[in-house]
Amino acid sequence: MDISSLASSLDSVSASLPLLGTELALTALLLVVLVVHLITRRRWPAFTGYVTIAGLLIVTVFWFSQTLGLDSYTLSARPWALMGGALELDRWAQWFKGLVLGGTLVGALLTRSEARPVAGETYFLLVALALGGVLMAGANHGLIVYLGIELASLASYVLVALSKGDTLSERLRAEAATKYIVYGAVSSAMMLYGFSLVYGLTGTLQLGSGLALRLADADPAAATVAVSFVLIGLAYKLSAAPMHFWSPDVYEAAPGGVVAALATTSKLAALAIVLRLTDSVATVPTWPLLVAGLALLSLTVGSLGALAQRDAKRLLAYGGVAQAGYLLMGLVVGGAGGERAVLVYALVYALLTLLAFGAGAAFASRAEGSWQLDRWQGLGRRYPVAGVAIAVAMAGLVGLPPTAGFIGKLAVFLPLAEAVQQLELSSVMGVVVLIVLGAGLVYSVVSLFFYLKVAARLFLESDADVDAPAEALGPWWNLPLALGSAIALVLGTVGVNWLLG
Repeated sequence: MDISSLASSLDSVSASLPLLGTELALTALLLVVLVVHLITRRRWPAFTGYVTIAGLLIVTVFWFSQTLGLDSYTLSARPWALMGGALELDRWAQWFKGLVLGGTLVGALLTRSEARPVAGETYFLLVALALGGVLMAGANHGLIVYLGIELASLASYVLVALSKGDTLSERLRAEAATKYIVYGAVSSAMMLYGFSLVYGLTGTLQLGSGLALRLADADPAAATVAVSFVLIGLAYKLSAAPMHFWSPDVYEAAPGGVVAALATTSKLAALAIVLRLTDSVATVPTWPLLVAGLALLSLTVGSLGALAQRDAKRLLAYGGVAQAGYLLMGLVVGGAGGERAVLVYALVYALLTLLAFGAGAAFASRAEGSWQLDRWQGLGRRYPVAGVAIAVAMAGLVGLPPTAGFIGKLAVFLPLAEAVQQLELSSVMGVVVLIVLGAGLVYSVVSLFFYLKVAARLFLESDADVDAPAEALGPWWNLPLALGSAIALVLGTVGVNWLLG
């Protein structure tokens, strides 16, 4: 590299630094949490959690102020290429960065409220998970995609394996972490092989229109194989079928706060990559079929698997597999409508999932740490705020009005319905879109039977001691749950124009 090229690269790096505030702030927080934990782990073990929560709040406020300072039209019309194009700052990146930070913050809050002792390293790993998710949200190069996924994955493996408490819990977490690592290694290898094929076909890993043009000149069969391997690797982080087998065991064994972070941060960061990749591989004719197949399989496996679950976390795990199908449905038709549907449903999914885990953690704290639905009988009448919160979350995940989930499902179904009207049913794509739309509607009905089962256990069934005096949850539980429920209902009513506009 000559002097002029080096100077140009350094200028690109220095110009990018002011726009990488979220990434740099999380990196600084990561170092602060590590140092604080090393200093205070013996005398004040809880102090690390407070520092992490305060730091995540500051980073979130910083992200929000940066987003307000960037003109939304400018982000849409001229996204910033950062670090020589390895990262990109646009509306997609900012949207998913906010969801990643929100999921991590709620996960840290729930971790701090765990009745059983939590290892102090958990907070350091949660921040590392957030940093990996933020990098994934803005990644615009195959290597950055891989590095972001690996950073988030390595943090996730250790988060699941860390355990304190009874022997059964340690054994469950060890088994879940082993399964998590094995599936992660396989998916990572498949994705890396897919990127190597893409590079061999095009000579670049830079995402965007340039990659799409080069893939258009490549052999269609080879391009299909390459993008299939990449998509299967991303399906692991989405917990989409068939790479979902780790999720029920991991959800069951890990603490509620960790699971809440994994269910939102990892899944939505991977969705951001799939969304960006869709534009880059738009010239591969089989891409919509691959996404449709992944969505259909996820809807089927997740919905049917959730029906038999009696543990709330396992039920949410299988429900999350089905939700991955809904998140991918907007990408089947693509275009501005499909992209908007993905962004809207990502927000709705994050809000309702975090609300469900928050209320579930409240009930588990009053059921000796158990997430078994049989142990929750009648608790909705004892703790009405938490009961209403989880009922709103479950109704929203089904897609019932007046919750935000109804608007999210509507945002996903409308582009598919419009595409069915425009496409000829004699064409392969027309039939595929119709099947995906029909499956989404059918499995929304099926989800009634497993999501609303939770509310039924809480309110319609009771044990012998349901009317016995119980310790109140207190404002630290009730206020956030009431706020989350209110937001879900407001977005489903007066926020309709903002979500669908």
